[in-house]
Amino acid sequence: MDNLLVSRNITATSISISISTDDHDGAKQQKRYSLDKVLSRLNALMVVLKTCKQRQCTHPWDTLHTPGTVGTLSDALDQRHDELYLARIPQVEFDRCEEAYIPDAEGPLWDDV
Repeated sequence: MDNLLVSRNITATSISISISTDDHDGAKQQKRYSLDKVLSRLNALMVVLKTCKQRQCTHPWDTLHTPGTVGTLSDALDQRHDELYLARIPQVEFDRCEEAYIPDAEGPLWDDV
């Protein structure tokens, strides 16, 4: 199986993401997150978005969390969400490439989580 978000050539263990503060003055705060932590959030978005319908497509964070509690990647990176993203959401994977949309080849679907 191949994981869509993991490259065998990645050697970095952390990345930096600029996050805007809530004081509305345009100031930015620099925080560092492990690559695994960021990838776990992106993986969850892929699980939701690859087969989303209606509001799920425009509000994927509300699908993953109680509506209104998480609205951005920055919010999702809070450590209180680690268990959800690191343990409960399956990895998007594929073991074959089809010439058409075949649900069986899609790996984990949000409806199955």
